[in-house]
Amino acid sequence: MSANLQNPEDLLMLFELNWRLERCMMPLFLDWVEKITAVIEKYRAFSASPEARASAASNEPNNKDAARPILTEAWLNLVFALAREAREDQDSSRFEKWMSLAAQDNAHRPEWIAKWHHERCLFALMRLDWAAFEQLLEQWPRMKDEPFWEAKRAALLAETGNFSEAEQLCEASLEKIRSRLRPFTNDYGNLSQEAWVMVLLDGIRQAQDMHRSWARRRPFISRWEQLKAYGIDPWQELNVLELALQNEPPEDLPALQVTRGFDPGREHRTRHFISEPAAWKALPAFAHLRLFEEAALPLSFGTLSIHSDTTARAARWAAAYAPLWSLSSISRVGKEKEIKEMFPRSLVASLTDQQTESFYNLIKPSLDAAVGKSWTTWQEAHSDFSYRLIEPNVELLSRLYFRLSPAQREAVFELACAMYRSEAFRRDFSLYDPLRELFERISYAMSNG
Repeated sequence: MSANLQNPEDLLMLFELNWRLERCMMPLFLDWVEKITAVIEKYRAFSASPEARASAASNEPNNKDAARPILTEAWLNLVFALAREAREDQDSSRFEKWMSLAAQDNAHRPEWIAKWHHERCLFALMRLDWAAFEQLLEQWPRMKDEPFWEAKRAALLAETGNFSEAEQLCEASLEKIRSRLRPFTNDYGNLSQEAWVMVLLDGIRQAQDMHRSWARRRPFISRWEQLKAYGIDPWQELNVLELALQNEPPEDLPALQVTRGFDPGREHRTRHFISEPAAWKALPAFAHLRLFEEAALPLSFGTLSIHSDTTARAARWAAAYAPLWSLSSISRVGKEKEIKEMFPRSLVASLTDQQTESFYNLIKPSLDAAVGKSWTTWQEAHSDFSYRLIEPNVELLSRLYFRLSPAQREAVFELACAMYRSEAFRRDFSLYDPLRELFERISYAMSNG
């Protein structure tokens, strides 16, 4: 459809479509990605000189100057949309391509700068790359005048166990957002941000000290009740998605289903006329995973999680369409049980070599990083991002072992030995079972060639 529109209507139409999709927290499907990519390339001059932008802005000379800021914003938002899609797909080459393009033109608004850094931090976090995440978070400049982006920074800090700094940032963000509210006006944007930042701050405080947090929670409960009058209720949003994800993941039904009867030669034939593919039925899963990013919430607060079971179910629903995003989400909430359910031997045996390689490259580096760390207390360990990744990732790595190349098998065996020798691993009895199963599966694979 966009191919039939004149300049710059195609750009503006796709910008409007993407805005609506993001408000619904829907991911971009590949056919949409192709169309947006074509338009982005067509207007690539927006990342070049002002003169080039003016020539690309419109066919009507009289409105070039007026249209330029609007078209630049539309173009850059679409570039970020493609970068986010590449991040969710864990496609590093496409992600770097779009982020490099966005970097050339993101200095005009602090919001774009914050968005650029936030995307890079999320990419490292989804790859379970703790070292890269720390470095990228350090490079993100502080922006006191962008309180909700600072709240998103606080959410990243909270997920990785830095609760003290996260609480300070969150309190400052909440104060700044509230200072922008004016009596007798309904500023729904700031009211919504206030509600979600209270959820974040409440979670951070509970993660640090559950008993002391209850007294400080009462004003939040009262304020959440007041905000319901404006149609703003974060807990209802989370509960609605939880209800939508209660059942088993949707599957595509066959066009013809044959059921054998009790008597010989008897069968029942059912024809399914499907109005939508299973991917569309899985949209609540993507909405749940995207909501945590949009609302400045971490997938976990150390030992405390908000709707972590729902997150695990959402990841299972999304696994068929975004396997790396799904696996990363389950690892981040520390759900070893879901790893076992999602990766039976039959499924691991049917993985392509490329899929096996992708899973290996996602989880092996995070375990290498965990071996070199140590924790003095149980609470410190369970608040640490690297520690929470150990059990689910060791479980999956042990299941993938018989599919790995000889060089990868040797590397995993060396990693298992390093874990066994590690004082931190030997001290923590909760890590005994995952490590025992890893050695057992290594031995089994060796004995079977």
